[in-house]
Parts: sequence; structure tokens; C-alpha cells
Amino acid sequence: MPATKAKTAIKAKAAKAAPAKRPAAPARPVPAKPKTQPKAMSAKVVPAKRVAAQSHKSVTKSGKTPASKKATGAQKALARKTSSAKPVAPAKSATSSKKTSPAQPVAPAKPVTPVAPKQPKPVKILRNIKLKPLAWGLLPTDWRDVCAELDQPSFRARQIWKWLHQRRVMSWDAMSDIPEPLREEMAKRFDISAWTDDTYEQSTDDGVRKLLLGCRDGERIESVIIPARDQATVCISTQAGCAFKCAFCATGKCGFDRNLEAGEIVGQFIAASSVSPRRLTHVVFMGMGEPFANYDNVLKAIRILNDFDGLAIGARRITISTCGVVPGIERLIAENIQVELSVSLHAPDDALRTKLMPVNKQWPLPVLMEACRKYTEKTGRIITFEYTLVEGLNDKPEHADKVIELVRPIRGRVNLIPLSPVKHFRGVAPSPEACIAFGRRLQRGGINVTLRRSKGRSVTAACGQLKLSRVAAIEAASIPRPVIDR
Repeated sequence: MPATKAKTAIKAKAAKAAPAKRPAAPARPVPAKPKTQPKAMSAKVVPAKRVAAQSHKSVTKSGKTPASKKATGAQKALARKTSSAKPVAPAKSATSSKKTSPAQPVAPAKPVTPVAPKQPKPVKILRNIKLKPLAWGLLPTDWRDVCAELDQPSFRARQIWKWLHQRRVMSWDAMSDIPEPLREEMAKRFDISAWTDDTYEQSTDDGVRKLLLGCRDGERIESVIIPARDQATVCISTQAGCAFKCAFCATGKCGFDRNLEAGEIVGQFIAASSVSPRRLTHVVFMGMGEPFANYDNVLKAIRILNDFDGLAIGARRITISTCGVVPGIERLIAENIQVELSVSLHAPDDALRTKLMPVNKQWPLPVLMEACRKYTEKTGRIITFEYTLVEGLNDKPEHADKVIELVRPIRGRVNLIPLSPVKHFRGVAPSPEACIAFGRRLQRGGINVTLRRSKGRSVTAACGQLKLSRVAAIEAASIPRPVIDR
């Protein structure tokens, strides 16, 4: 033990051993001297203040009072108080000899300028680092293989699966019925938390919540919770950024960085469910990135979300949205899974669609519509065609007639979306009357139409507004707060 600690310990012991000090005895009361009666009853009664003044004047330099002017006990006490008190300075009169300067006019208060939010530190992306696999990205069969490799019975796999996807724990230590050695081994092999502490949530008046999630390597992605009357939908990202660069999509402007793992895709659902006031019932892959450009991880995540013993999201409540990647549509036909398919159309001819969506150069409209026809014939599912309305660009009656020619031969419906504001795109949304007129023209042509009302614009969470911007998300949030309670 260091010397200082030893000394401190010794002093403490000594203090404990020392006997407590005896309390001081109370002071004995001094008996008051009997008052002397005046000799003559006709003498005048002197006020106490005058007596104190007289006794104060009669004090000699030696500090004693002459015997001829001794005061009584009460008078002595009053004299002592008076002599010890500090003299009070006389109050200054209003008519002072000094000239007072005239009152100066009060300057108006300066307006308080709002303090700019503190700029966050620059994001550091960790390249070429090896991270542990995420536990959320394993299927039940994968957990059985892991348990078999560790010589564990197969029921351990079911236990781990239920802890993750039913109870949704965020720590291996929380799995109380798993042996501690197995928990320690799993912690060495797999991460449970998909996100860092640098994770934020933004809310709007219409109930939309946008999550800015920090990946383990420093990347940032966004997810959106969209409430409705009888359901709650989470919009999930599949890539960090996007390489397809659609004209009115903020994500494409940021460029592409990497695909998300299946565990990161499922992890978005887990993060959203932890902050959503209602149970999440629907999943749409309409966030950042092109789902069919990350096909394998997206399909694996769908199977995890759809598992009956886990999160149990019905296949028909899951929608995959594509900008028109034909090979992905063709692969989905053979999957034998009843998910919904949504195709971004946005223009009724190749010239305009190529201008808005560069993907049309690789898979033009005739090729895309043929793949959609095969999908509906072999699966029996209806395709939803997304059509963003831009004033003066694709909202004319002739555009509506061309859309009818494209969609009517296929089992499809059209979802009309007024353009959401995006900084780098100069277009604006048509008036509500123009949007309604466009939809009615499609209906008269035999097309099932829905006019969508975009939500979450105040926090750039509407269709086409998601982008990889940590600064913008923090500045827009009134009270940024962590989503994951770690």
C-alpha cells in the first residue's frame, strides 16, 4: 500500500479510536443586581436612550465610568449595545451641492440571434476492416449449423432465435437460459448491436419518424417510420448511397459506397420497432439504394423478417421497389415468395425516362415492361408502377394516355406521387387539381390509380429526399437523441 494511503488509513483508525469530546458545560446564569429605588419620588424619569447617551459620554480614557455616574444593570447593557454599534451615516439630502447629470435615454435591446447548432465531427469511414458478422443476419438453419459446429444441441439454435427475434434483446448476457460458456463464445463470434451510439431520431407533426443510423464502419443510412390509420410501415434502406442517380432522388446525388449486410437490413427494423409507438406491420424497401443491386442480402433479410417464429411480417406486407433492374425482376419470379413488387416508371416514353432515369439506357421501357408482364403471368401478383408528377414535364394529358398504353396490358396499378422538393432538382409538383385530373384520366382508361400524399417533408423523409447527410439530420432535429439504449 502506498505511504499516503497507509497514513490516511492510520489517521482514520485513530479518529475512530479517540474518545468523543465532552460537551461544554452550560454557562451559569449571573444573578441580576437588585435595582436601587430612587430617593425622591418627585424626580423626573429619564428615557432609556438619554441614559445610554449619558453613560457613553461619561466613559473615561481608561475605559471606566466614574463612581459618581454609575448606571444600573439595565442601563449598562443598553450602553454596551450603543457603544458597540457602528454610527449610521446621515442620509444625503435631495438638494445636494453636486450637480446631477440628466437621465440618459435607454438604448433598445439588441435582438437575440439564434445560436447555430454545433457542427458534428467529420464522419470517419473505416475501410477494409474485418467486422464480426451480425447476429440479426442469420437464418434458423444458420444457427443450427453454428450450434452443431460447437457441439451444442439443436434446441440451442431455437433458443437463440427466440431471444433475438421475439424478445429482441440487445446483449448476449440477457439470454438467461443459454449456458454462460456458450454466451461467451457467441459474443466472440457475432455482434448483436448493428449501430453505434451516433444514432438520431427526428419526428414530424404528421407522425413520421426518420432514423439516422450509424453503421459500425462509420457509414450512415436512413430509415423512416410512416404511421397510418390501422398500420405502421417502416421504409428500409438496402445500400449506403445509390449508383443509379435518378434526377429527382437525393440519395443518387450522394453516390454509392457499399451494400448493406442482411443483418443491417433487419437491424433497421429492430431499431425502428424500439422507437415506434405502434407495432410495425409493413415493410417497404424504398429507402436508400436499389434493392435488386443487393439482391442476395435483401432476399435473406426478407426471409428473416417473414419467419413465423420470429418477426412474423407477412410476405404480402413486404414491398420491394426497383428503378427498373430487369435481372432482379427475373430472379424474383423464381423465388416463389409472395412479396409485392413496385417499379419506378416516372415517364411514359424512353426519351423522357432516360433523361430522368439513366437506368433506362441499359433496360429501356420495352424490355422493362416485358419483364413485368412475365412476372404478373407467372406469379399472379399485381405490380405497382410509381409515377412522380413534375409540373410541365410529365403531367400533361398526352402523358397520361401513354401511361395507359403501357400499363393496361399488364396486371398493374399506378401510384401517383407529387414531386417532393429536392435541392439539386429544379422541378416542382403540380397543383392538387392537376394531380387529380391526371389520375381521373388514368381511371377513365381502365387503370387503378392511387394519389399518394407525401409525409415527412419537414425532416426530408418523403419519397426521394433521403440522403447520406449527418449534418442535415442533426440540424433539422429539434431534440436529437440516441435511438438505441445501450
